[in-house]
Amino acid sequence: MGKTVVKYVYAIEEKEGVKKPLFKSKHYTNIGYTLYENVIYKFAKLGKCEVLLFHFLCEKMDMSNNITFSAKTRTAFLDYLKKHTKITYEDNTVKNALSDLISTGLIITYGVRIDYTINPQHVFKGSLKERQILIQKLISDQIKSRNKNSNCLEVLGISDSI
Repeated sequence: MGKTVVKYVYAIEEKEGVKKPLFKSKHYTNIGYTLYENVIYKFAKLGKCEVLLFHFLCEKMDMSNNITFSAKTRTAFLDYLKKHTKITYEDNTVKNALSDLISTGLIITYGVRIDYTINPQHVFKGSLKERQILIQKLISDQIKSRNKNSNCLEVLGISDSI
């Protein structure tokens, strides 16, 4: 992941008629994700907790958009909000927020209560090629498994009559 370093001139020093720039640098993390499709219409259906949780999970997802939504994850989210925003939610509110994210198609579920995937149709951390490969893999794996507890094909816009 690493950091990006931006070097900039913060002042000009002059000694004996010679001007010399003085530099400082600022470090920025390279941790991020890209929104690929307008999701405002999906966010409009959600509450504040859901939108905050979605972005928190996007920051925590791995390079295949996978997340683990456990008690530890919920506690980390609640602690982060409390520390940085003074916003507090109950654990059940966060659990319900995940359900809302699943029902809007922002998160893919497989019927397992802890493992999920952020929908790469909307958000991804890697390159465009890596995103394409992941979407193809998700579709292929779901067609092979025929997991009736997953919303994968539906949220990726694939007909379930395959």
